[in-house]
Amino acid sequence: MRTRIRRAAVTTSGAVLVLASLAGCGSDSTTPGARAAQSATSVSGVPARPLSQAELWNAVITAEDVPGFEVDYVQSRNAPFRPGIPANRLPAVFPAACAPAYWSTQAASAYPAGARIDAMAHTTGTPEQFGNVVLTDYSATGASAAMADLRTSLKACAGAHIERHDPLAGGISFTRPTLRPGPRLGDDALTYRITQNVAGDDLDPEPLEVPMTFTVVRTGTTVVTFWNQGDATSATPAVIAPPLIPAQITKLTRFAKARHSTV
Repeated sequence: MRTRIRRAAVTTSGAVLVLASLAGCGSDSTTPGARAAQSATSVSGVPARPLSQAELWNAVITAEDVPGFEVDYVQSRNAPFRPGIPANRLPAVFPAACAPAYWSTQAASAYPAGARIDAMAHTTGTPEQFGNVVLTDYSATGASAAMADLRTSLKACAGAHIERHDPLAGGISFTRPTLRPGPRLGDDALTYRITQNVAGDDLDPEPLEVPMTFTVVRTGTTVVTFWNQGDATSATPAVIAPPLIPAQITKLTRFAKARHSTV
């Protein structure tokens, strides 16, 4: 029981910290990802025009979009988007090439975001299914660049121990990132698995290895990060509740197309 409580506490605190510090990260647009984004094309038909925080609320799923699920949100609907600390002022990630993979575990990147909503969904009955959904909206090229950097980072860091030399990291590091094919949705998509390593503490000195699964989909200027964590006592890969991904991407695509047709 202590293991599960500690694991939940670490994950929850990490999600809250990222809202305060990473939501508006900025970066030099001359990175490889930024250059690759210049030639990005839209497969979904959604124009590369950013959405505001208010518009993003109209694009995020609700319980009506996924029958049998409850959906909760970290942010208040009326709260304005608050840019976070620039990336060049954050503690460095080691190895440096693995920084995009590290920040992706917190649904963030080095590119400046203009809007963000964090949602958590779970079934109201059995069998229990869970999933976290984060919508982050970028500039016209930022979303494509973030995806390009993430894919490159995951390939380069397959055997790396990824960590951040910072007390706020809470003894968390990542290992064994494994890039997998993503769903055929949006303009670009990938899936990856990664192990979250949690150091022991005074209450539970045994370190934990928590399997995590992420699916990241770009539609227009919005990057949607879906993720879930497995049980630290089992090597079974974490599973994201299957209905969440198509429901969210369908709603985002429909809203973005309708919004841009009236602009």
